[in-house]
Amino acid sequence: MKNIAKDFYCLIRRFSIDAIVVTFGRVLSALGSLVTVFLLTKNLIPSDYGALNLVMTFSIVITQIMIGPLGAGATRFYMASIENGDSERYLKTVFKAIKWINFLTIFVGLLVAVYIYIDQTKIHERNWLYLVVLITLFSLFTSYNTVINGLFLAAKRQFSASLFQSVEPWIKLLFAISFIYLIGSSTSVALFGYTIAIAIILFFQLRLVPSLIKADLEENDRVKEKKVDWLLHIKNYSMPFFLWGGFTSLHLISDRWSLQYFTDLENVGYYSVLYQIGYFPITLVIGILVQLATPYIYQKAGITFSGGRKEDIKKIGKQLILVSLLITVMLVVFFYFAHEIIFYYLISTEYSSVSYLLPYICLAAGLFATGQVATLILQSDINTKALLKPKILTSILGVILNVVGAYYFGVDGVVYALIIYGTIYLVWILIIAFKRD
Repeated sequence: MKNIAKDFYCLIRRFSIDAIVVTFGRVLSALGSLVTVFLLTKNLIPSDYGALNLVMTFSIVITQIMIGPLGAGATRFYMASIENGDSERYLKTVFKAIKWINFLTIFVGLLVAVYIYIDQTKIHERNWLYLVVLITLFSLFTSYNTVINGLFLAAKRQFSASLFQSVEPWIKLLFAISFIYLIGSSTSVALFGYTIAIAIILFFQLRLVPSLIKADLEENDRVKEKKVDWLLHIKNYSMPFFLWGGFTSLHLISDRWSLQYFTDLENVGYYSVLYQIGYFPITLVIGILVQLATPYIYQKAGITFSGGRKEDIKKIGKQLILVSLLITVMLVVFFYFAHEIIFYYLISTEYSSVSYLLPYICLAAGLFATGQVATLILQSDINTKALLKPKILTSILGVILNVVGAYYFGVDGVVYALIIYGTIYLVWILIIAFKRD
Protein backbone atom coordinates (compact mmCIF):
# COMPACT_ATOMS: atom_id res chain seq x y z
CA MET A 1 0.00 0.00 0.00
CA LYS A 2 2.85 2.36 0.85
CA ASN A 3 4.51 1.59 -2.49
CA ILE A 4 1.28 2.42 -4.37
CA ALA A 5 0.92 5.72 -2.51
CA LYS A 6 4.58 6.53 -3.15
CA ASP A 7 4.25 5.77 -6.88
CA PHE A 8 1.10 7.90 -7.09
CA TYR A 9 2.85 10.78 -5.31
CA CYS A 10 5.83 10.54 -7.69
CA LEU A 11 3.49 10.55 -10.69
CA ILE A 12 1.58 13.62 -9.47
CA ARG A 13 4.82 15.39 -8.60
CA ARG A 14 6.36 14.71 -11.99
CA PHE A 15 3.19 15.69 -13.86
CA SER A 16 2.92 18.93 -11.85
CA ILE A 17 6.54 19.82 -12.64
CA ASP A 18 5.94 19.02 -16.32
CA ALA A 19 2.79 21.17 -16.28
CA ILE A 20 4.70 24.14 -14.85
CA VAL A 21 7.57 23.72 -17.33
CA VAL A 22 5.30 23.33 -20.36
CA THR A 23 3.02 26.20 -19.33
CA PHE A 24 5.98 28.51 -18.77
CA GLY A 25 7.46 27.52 -22.14
CA ARG A 26 4.21 28.02 -24.01
CA VAL A 27 3.50 31.36 -22.34
CA LEU A 28 7.02 32.56 -23.13
CA SER A 29 6.58 31.39 -26.72
CA ALA A 30 3.23 33.18 -27.03
CA LEU A 31 4.75 36.38 -25.64
CA GLY A 32 7.58 36.05 -28.12
CA SER A 33 5.08 35.75 -30.96
CA LEU A 34 3.20 38.84 -29.75
CA VAL A 35 6.38 40.88 -29.45
CA THR A 36 7.38 39.67 -32.93
CA VAL A 37 4.11 40.97 -34.36
CA PHE A 38 4.54 44.25 -32.44
CA LEU A 39 8.09 44.92 -33.66
CA LEU A 40 7.74 43.63 -37.21
CA THR A 41 4.56 45.62 -37.85
CA LYS A 42 6.43 48.68 -36.58
CA ASN A 43 9.31 48.04 -38.98
CA LEU A 44 7.57 46.52 -42.02
CA ILE A 45 4.81 48.14 -44.04
CA PRO A 46 1.63 45.99 -44.46
CA SER A 47 2.62 44.84 -47.96
CA ASP A 48 6.10 43.70 -46.80
CA TYR A 49 4.62 41.99 -43.75
CA GLY A 50 2.06 40.32 -46.00
CA ALA A 51 4.82 39.14 -48.36
CA LEU A 52 6.76 37.64 -45.43
CA ASN A 53 3.73 35.63 -44.31
CA LEU A 54 2.98 34.67 -47.90
CA VAL A 55 6.44 33.20 -48.52
CA MET A 56 6.27 31.34 -45.18
CA THR A 57 3.42 29.29 -46.68
CA PHE A 58 6.11 27.30 -48.54
CA SER A 59 7.39 26.02 -45.21
CA ILE A 60 3.81 25.28 -44.13
CA VAL A 61 3.28 23.06 -47.17
CA ILE A 62 6.57 21.19 -46.62
CA THR A 63 5.71 20.71 -42.94
CA GLN A 64 2.21 19.40 -43.60
CA ILE A 65 3.16 17.03 -46.42
CA MET A 66 6.57 15.72 -45.31
CA ILE A 67 7.92 16.92 -41.97
CA GLY A 68 4.66 16.59 -40.02
CA PRO A 69 3.96 12.96 -40.98
CA LEU A 70 7.49 11.87 -40.10
CA GLY A 71 7.38 13.82 -36.84
CA ALA A 72 4.09 12.16 -35.86
CA GLY A 73 5.44 8.68 -36.56
CA ALA A 74 8.76 9.34 -34.82
CA THR A 75 6.97 10.65 -31.71
CA ARG A 76 4.44 7.81 -31.64
CA PHE A 77 6.96 4.92 -31.55
CA TYR A 78 9.86 6.39 -29.60
CA MET A 79 8.66 5.01 -26.23
CA ALA A 80 8.07 1.65 -27.91
CA SER A 81 11.72 1.65 -29.01
CA ILE A 82 12.70 2.40 -25.40
CA GLU A 83 10.65 -0.55 -24.17
CA ASN A 84 12.39 -2.68 -26.78
CA GLY A 85 15.83 -1.41 -25.74
CA ASP A 86 16.42 -0.28 -29.31
CA SER A 87 16.37 3.51 -29.28
CA GLU A 88 19.83 3.93 -30.90
CA ARG A 89 18.81 2.08 -34.06
CA TYR A 90 15.43 3.81 -33.95
CA LEU A 91 17.00 7.29 -33.96
CA LYS A 92 19.31 6.33 -36.84
CA THR A 93 16.22 5.29 -38.80
CA VAL A 94 14.46 8.59 -38.05
CA PHE A 95 17.44 10.74 -39.09
CA LYS A 96 17.88 8.75 -42.27
CA ALA A 97 14.24 9.51 -43.11
CA ILE A 98 14.83 13.23 -42.45
CA LYS A 99 17.64 13.23 -45.03
CA TRP A 100 15.24 11.89 -47.69
CA ILE A 101 12.70 14.56 -46.78
CA ASN A 102 15.34 17.27 -47.11
CA PHE A 103 16.32 15.94 -50.53
CA LEU A 104 12.69 16.31 -51.65
CA THR A 105 12.48 19.78 -50.08
CA ILE A 106 15.53 20.94 -52.05
CA PHE A 107 14.05 19.45 -55.23
CA VAL A 108 10.76 21.34 -54.75
CA GLY A 109 12.65 24.54 -53.93
CA LEU A 110 14.70 24.20 -57.13
CA LEU A 111 11.55 23.73 -59.21
CA VAL A 112 10.00 26.89 -57.75
CA ALA A 113 13.27 28.82 -58.21
CA VAL A 114 13.57 27.74 -61.86
CA TYR A 115 9.95 28.76 -62.51
CA ILE A 116 10.51 32.20 -60.99
CA TYR A 117 13.79 32.63 -62.89
CA ILE A 118 12.07 31.82 -66.20
CA ASP A 119 9.06 34.01 -65.49
CA GLN A 120 10.82 37.30 -64.81
CA THR A 121 7.48 39.04 -64.20
CA LYS A 122 7.40 37.33 -60.79
CA ILE A 123 10.42 39.37 -59.73
CA HIS A 124 8.97 42.80 -59.13
CA GLU A 125 9.45 45.01 -56.09
CA ARG A 126 10.82 42.02 -54.14
CA ASN A 127 13.49 39.45 -55.01
CA TRP A 128 11.27 36.37 -54.97
CA LEU A 129 14.12 34.13 -56.19
CA TYR A 130 16.18 35.06 -53.13
CA LEU A 131 13.14 34.48 -50.91
CA VAL A 132 12.67 30.95 -52.32
CA VAL A 133 16.29 30.08 -51.53
CA LEU A 134 15.93 31.38 -47.98
CA ILE A 135 12.63 29.65 -47.29
CA THR A 136 14.06 26.36 -48.62
CA LEU A 137 16.95 26.60 -46.16
CA PHE A 138 14.53 27.57 -43.40
CA SER A 139 12.43 24.47 -44.18
CA LEU A 140 15.50 22.19 -44.10
CA PHE A 141 16.46 23.36 -40.64
CA THR A 142 12.83 23.22 -39.50
CA SER A 143 12.56 19.54 -40.48
CA TYR A 144 15.18 18.56 -37.92
CA ASN A 145 13.84 21.07 -35.40
CA THR A 146 10.30 19.64 -35.55
CA VAL A 147 11.26 15.96 -35.36
CA ILE A 148 13.81 16.42 -32.57
CA ASN A 149 11.30 18.37 -30.48
CA GLY A 150 8.83 15.53 -31.02
CA LEU A 151 11.42 13.04 -29.75
CA PHE A 152 12.05 15.15 -26.65
CA LEU A 153 8.29 15.25 -26.09
CA ALA A 154 7.93 11.47 -26.48
CA ALA A 155 10.86 10.91 -24.12
CA LYS A 156 9.12 13.09 -21.49
CA ARG A 157 11.94 15.62 -21.74
CA GLN A 158 9.46 18.42 -21.22
CA PHE A 159 12.16 20.85 -20.13
CA SER A 160 14.15 20.41 -23.35
CA ALA A 161 11.07 20.52 -25.58
CA SER A 162 9.65 23.58 -23.80
CA LEU A 163 13.01 25.34 -23.77
CA PHE A 164 13.39 25.23 -27.54
CA GLN A 165 9.73 26.07 -28.13
CA SER A 166 9.93 29.09 -25.85
CA VAL A 167 13.18 30.56 -27.16
CA GLU A 168 12.46 30.00 -30.86
CA PRO A 169 10.24 33.08 -31.48
CA TRP A 170 12.56 35.29 -29.41
CA ILE A 171 15.70 34.25 -31.27
CA LYS A 172 13.95 34.60 -34.63
CA LEU A 173 12.80 38.06 -33.60
CA LEU A 174 16.25 39.04 -32.36
CA PHE A 175 17.96 38.19 -35.64
CA ALA A 176 15.16 39.54 -37.84
CA ILE A 177 15.10 42.93 -36.13
CA SER A 178 18.90 43.08 -35.91
CA PHE A 179 19.30 42.52 -39.64
CA ILE A 180 16.49 44.98 -40.42
CA TYR A 181 18.36 47.69 -38.51
CA LEU A 182 21.74 46.73 -39.99
CA ILE A 183 20.74 46.09 -43.62
CA GLY A 184 17.34 47.66 -44.14
CA SER A 185 13.61 47.01 -43.86
CA SER A 186 12.43 44.33 -46.30
CA THR A 187 10.82 40.89 -46.49
CA SER A 188 14.05 39.14 -47.50
CA VAL A 189 16.06 40.65 -44.63
CA ALA A 190 13.48 39.52 -42.05
CA LEU A 191 13.42 36.00 -43.53
CA PHE A 192 17.22 35.88 -43.53
CA GLY A 193 17.11 36.58 -39.79
CA TYR A 194 14.56 33.80 -39.29
CA THR A 195 16.78 31.32 -41.15
CA ILE A 196 19.92 32.13 -39.16
CA ALA A 197 17.96 31.85 -35.92
CA ILE A 198 16.47 28.42 -36.67
CA ALA A 199 19.93 27.14 -37.67
CA ILE A 200 21.35 28.21 -34.29
CA ILE A 201 18.49 26.52 -32.42
CA LEU A 202 19.06 23.32 -34.41
CA PHE A 203 22.77 23.35 -33.50
CA PHE A 204 21.94 23.17 -29.79
CA GLN A 205 19.17 20.59 -30.32
CA LEU A 206 21.53 18.21 -32.09
CA ARG A 207 23.95 18.38 -29.18
CA LEU A 208 21.25 16.97 -26.88
CA VAL A 209 20.18 14.06 -29.10
CA PRO A 210 22.93 11.65 -27.88
CA SER A 211 21.57 12.05 -24.34
CA LEU A 212 18.40 10.24 -25.46
CA ILE A 213 20.40 7.11 -26.28
CA LYS A 214 22.43 7.41 -23.07
CA ALA A 215 19.26 7.62 -20.97
CA ASP A 216 17.85 4.58 -22.75
CA LEU A 217 20.95 2.54 -21.94
CA GLU A 218 20.87 3.63 -18.29
CA GLU A 219 17.15 2.96 -17.76
CA ASN A 220 16.88 -0.29 -19.72
CA ASP A 221 19.19 -3.10 -18.70
CA ARG A 222 17.00 -5.72 -20.38
CA VAL A 223 18.16 -7.61 -23.45
CA LYS A 224 16.59 -6.44 -26.68
CA GLU A 225 13.40 -8.42 -27.19
CA LYS A 226 13.45 -8.57 -30.99
CA LYS A 227 14.60 -6.64 -34.02
CA VAL A 228 11.74 -4.37 -35.05
CA ASP A 229 11.38 -2.79 -38.50
CA TRP A 230 10.90 0.73 -37.16
CA LEU A 231 10.85 2.31 -40.61
CA LEU A 232 7.89 0.11 -41.56
CA HIS A 233 6.03 1.04 -38.37
CA ILE A 234 6.67 4.75 -38.90
CA LYS A 235 5.75 4.54 -42.58
CA ASN A 236 2.46 2.72 -41.97
CA TYR A 237 1.52 5.10 -39.16
CA SER A 238 2.58 8.24 -41.03
CA MET A 239 1.17 7.44 -44.48
CA PRO A 240 -2.34 8.78 -43.69
CA PHE A 241 -0.69 11.98 -42.37
CA PHE A 242 1.09 12.27 -45.72
CA LEU A 243 -2.10 11.59 -47.70
CA TRP A 244 -4.12 14.27 -45.95
CA GLY A 245 -1.09 16.58 -45.57
CA GLY A 246 -1.43 17.89 -49.12
CA PHE A 247 -5.05 18.84 -48.54
CA THR A 248 -4.48 20.39 -45.10
CA SER A 249 -1.53 22.40 -46.43
CA LEU A 250 -3.71 23.78 -49.23
CA HIS A 251 -6.27 24.80 -46.66
CA LEU A 252 -3.66 26.40 -44.39
CA ILE A 253 -2.26 28.58 -47.19
CA SER A 254 -5.50 29.20 -49.09
CA ASP A 255 -6.54 32.03 -46.74
CA ARG A 256 -3.49 34.20 -47.49
CA TRP A 257 -3.23 33.30 -51.17
CA SER A 258 -6.96 33.91 -51.73
CA LEU A 259 -6.63 37.36 -50.18
CA GLN A 260 -3.56 38.05 -52.32
CA TYR A 261 -5.35 36.93 -55.50
CA PHE A 262 -8.67 38.70 -54.92
CA THR A 263 -7.42 41.75 -52.99
CA ASP A 264 -3.78 42.73 -52.32
CA LEU A 265 -0.74 42.21 -50.10
CA GLU A 266 -1.96 44.82 -47.62
CA ASN A 267 -5.00 42.70 -46.79
CA VAL A 268 -2.68 39.70 -46.41
CA GLY A 269 -0.76 41.79 -43.88
CA TYR A 270 -3.93 42.75 -41.99
CA TYR A 271 -5.10 39.15 -41.89
CA SER A 272 -1.65 37.88 -40.83
CA VAL A 273 -1.70 40.19 -37.81
CA LEU A 274 -5.15 38.90 -36.82
CA TYR A 275 -4.02 35.31 -37.27
CA GLN A 276 -0.90 35.73 -35.18
CA ILE A 277 -2.67 37.54 -32.33
CA GLY A 278 -6.02 35.72 -32.28
CA TYR A 279 -5.45 32.31 -33.90
CA PHE A 280 -1.89 31.34 -33.09
CA PRO A 281 -1.89 32.06 -29.30
CA ILE A 282 -4.95 29.94 -28.52
CA THR A 283 -3.49 26.99 -30.39
CA LEU A 284 -0.36 27.45 -28.27
CA VAL A 285 -2.35 27.50 -25.03
CA ILE A 286 -4.38 24.41 -25.92
CA GLY A 287 -1.13 22.89 -27.17
CA ILE A 288 -0.04 22.80 -23.52
CA LEU A 289 -2.71 20.16 -22.93
CA VAL A 290 -1.60 18.18 -25.95
CA GLN A 291 2.10 18.39 -25.05
CA LEU A 292 1.49 17.22 -21.50
CA ALA A 293 -0.89 14.43 -22.43
CA THR A 294 0.81 13.04 -25.57
CA PRO A 295 3.72 11.11 -24.00
CA TYR A 296 1.48 9.53 -21.35
CA ILE A 297 -1.22 8.61 -23.86
CA TYR A 298 1.27 7.09 -26.30
CA GLN A 299 3.01 5.20 -23.51
CA LYS A 300 -0.33 3.84 -22.34
CA ALA A 301 -1.24 2.83 -25.89
CA GLY A 302 2.04 0.95 -26.47
CA ILE A 303 2.62 -0.71 -29.84
CA THR A 304 -0.93 -2.08 -29.79
CA PHE A 305 -4.11 -0.23 -28.90
CA SER A 306 -7.08 -2.25 -27.67
CA GLY A 307 -9.36 -3.24 -24.79
CA GLY A 308 -9.02 -1.38 -21.52
CA ARG A 309 -6.28 0.84 -22.93
CA LYS A 310 -8.71 2.28 -25.46
CA GLU A 311 -11.35 3.12 -22.83
CA ASP A 312 -8.80 4.75 -20.52
CA ILE A 313 -7.53 6.97 -23.33
CA LYS A 314 -11.11 7.96 -24.26
CA LYS A 315 -11.75 9.09 -20.68
CA ILE A 316 -8.60 11.22 -20.73
CA GLY A 317 -9.65 12.58 -24.13
CA LYS A 318 -13.05 13.73 -22.86
CA GLN A 319 -11.46 15.68 -20.02
CA LEU A 320 -8.97 17.35 -22.36
CA ILE A 321 -11.74 18.33 -24.80
CA LEU A 322 -13.84 19.96 -22.07
CA VAL A 323 -10.85 21.95 -20.78
CA SER A 324 -10.03 23.02 -24.34
CA LEU A 325 -13.57 24.29 -24.92
CA LEU A 326 -13.50 26.18 -21.62
CA ILE A 327 -10.22 27.88 -22.58
CA THR A 328 -11.74 28.85 -25.94
CA VAL A 329 -14.81 30.48 -24.37
CA MET A 330 -12.70 32.42 -21.87
CA LEU A 331 -10.33 33.80 -24.52
CA VAL A 332 -13.14 34.70 -26.93
CA VAL A 333 -14.85 36.76 -24.21
CA PHE A 334 -11.55 38.40 -23.29
CA PHE A 335 -10.78 39.37 -26.91
CA TYR A 336 -14.34 40.63 -27.41
CA PHE A 337 -13.90 43.29 -24.73
CA ALA A 338 -10.17 43.95 -25.13
CA HIS A 339 -9.53 43.90 -28.91
CA GLU A 340 -9.27 47.68 -29.26
CA ILE A 341 -6.88 47.98 -26.33
CA ILE A 342 -4.71 45.13 -27.66
CA PHE A 343 -4.38 46.74 -31.08
CA TYR A 344 -3.80 50.19 -29.61
CA TYR A 345 -0.84 49.11 -27.47
CA LEU A 346 0.61 46.15 -29.42
CA ILE A 347 0.07 46.85 -33.11
CA SER A 348 0.81 49.75 -35.44
CA THR A 349 -2.23 51.99 -36.05
CA GLU A 350 -2.15 50.94 -39.72
CA TYR A 351 -3.66 47.59 -38.70
CA SER A 352 -6.33 48.73 -36.21
CA SER A 353 -9.17 48.67 -38.77
CA VAL A 354 -9.51 44.89 -38.39
CA SER A 355 -9.33 44.66 -34.58
CA TYR A 356 -13.06 43.85 -34.28
CA LEU A 357 -12.39 40.47 -35.94
CA LEU A 358 -10.06 39.33 -33.14
CA PRO A 359 -12.64 37.42 -31.01
CA TYR A 360 -14.04 35.71 -34.12
CA ILE A 361 -10.70 34.40 -35.32
CA CYS A 362 -10.02 33.29 -31.73
CA LEU A 363 -13.26 31.27 -31.81
CA ALA A 364 -12.21 29.65 -35.09
CA ALA A 365 -8.84 28.74 -33.57
CA GLY A 366 -10.41 27.26 -30.45
CA LEU A 367 -12.80 25.06 -32.41
CA PHE A 368 -10.01 23.71 -34.60
CA ALA A 369 -7.60 23.25 -31.67
CA THR A 370 -10.25 21.29 -29.72
CA GLY A 371 -10.66 19.05 -32.75
CA GLN A 372 -6.90 18.49 -32.71
CA VAL A 373 -7.11 17.52 -29.03
CA ALA A 374 -9.75 14.94 -29.91
CA THR A 375 -7.51 13.46 -32.62
CA LEU A 376 -5.13 12.30 -29.87
CA ILE A 377 -7.61 9.51 -29.18
CA LEU A 378 -7.42 8.37 -32.79
CA GLN A 379 -3.68 8.91 -33.17
CA SER A 380 -3.08 6.55 -30.25
CA ASP A 381 -4.41 3.85 -32.53
CA ILE A 382 -1.96 2.33 -35.03
CA ASN A 383 -4.70 2.62 -37.65
CA THR A 384 -4.70 6.36 -38.33
CA LYS A 385 -6.70 5.86 -41.53
CA ALA A 386 -9.84 6.77 -39.59
CA LEU A 387 -8.72 10.40 -39.87
CA LEU A 388 -8.36 10.38 -43.65
CA LYS A 389 -11.93 11.32 -44.58
CA PRO A 390 -12.46 14.13 -42.05
CA LYS A 391 -8.99 15.60 -42.67
CA ILE A 392 -9.25 15.55 -46.47
CA LEU A 393 -12.90 16.49 -46.92
CA THR A 394 -12.92 19.28 -44.35
CA SER A 395 -9.71 20.67 -45.88
CA ILE A 396 -11.29 20.75 -49.34
CA LEU A 397 -14.35 22.45 -47.85
CA GLY A 398 -12.09 24.88 -45.99
CA VAL A 399 -10.30 25.87 -49.22
CA ILE A 400 -13.64 26.52 -50.93
CA LEU A 401 -14.88 28.57 -47.97
CA ASN A 402 -11.65 30.63 -47.91
CA VAL A 403 -11.83 31.36 -51.64
CA VAL A 404 -15.51 32.32 -51.52
CA GLY A 405 -15.01 34.36 -48.34
CA ALA A 406 -12.01 36.25 -49.76
CA TYR A 407 -13.77 36.91 -53.07
CA TYR A 408 -16.99 38.32 -51.61
CA PHE A 409 -15.98 39.74 -48.20
CA GLY A 410 -12.17 40.01 -48.06
CA VAL A 411 -10.57 39.57 -44.63
CA ASP A 412 -13.98 39.29 -42.89
CA GLY A 413 -15.02 36.48 -45.21
CA VAL A 414 -11.87 34.43 -44.54
CA VAL A 415 -12.34 34.76 -40.75
CA TYR A 416 -15.96 33.59 -40.94
CA ALA A 417 -14.89 30.77 -43.26
CA LEU A 418 -12.46 29.59 -40.57
CA ILE A 419 -15.30 29.48 -38.00
CA ILE A 420 -17.47 27.33 -40.26
CA TYR A 421 -14.54 25.04 -41.06
CA GLY A 422 -13.55 24.69 -37.38
CA THR A 423 -17.11 23.79 -36.34
CA ILE A 424 -17.49 21.08 -38.98
CA TYR A 425 -14.02 19.69 -38.26
CA LEU A 426 -14.61 19.47 -34.50
CA VAL A 427 -18.02 17.80 -34.80
CA TRP A 428 -16.75 15.22 -37.30
CA ILE A 429 -13.68 14.31 -35.19
CA LEU A 430 -15.82 13.94 -32.05
CA ILE A 431 -18.20 11.60 -33.87
CA ILE A 432 -15.51 9.22 -35.13
CA ALA A 433 -13.50 9.42 -31.87
CA PHE A 434 -16.40 8.36 -29.63
CA LYS A 435 -18.96 6.68 -31.87
CA ARG A 436 -16.96 4.47 -34.21
CA ASP A 437 -16.50 0.79 -33.37
